[in-house]
Amino acid sequence: IPVIFGKTDSPSEDGIASVERAFEILNAFLEGNDYVAGENLTIADFSIAISTHFASE
Repeated sequence: IPVIFGKTDSPSEDGIASVERAFEILNAFLEGNDYVAGENLTIADFSIAISTHFASE
């Protein structure tokens, strides 16, 4: 978040590790599921897609 609000130019090592861990958890969850919340595409999937897109840049 500090990078988004211009408080720093680059993310901290702790911040990077936190995002990587969150991606690992999401990937593990999605191994047996097509969608984040249930068996159909929901707004939760769009929210995760947007968040992961910007976090990976």
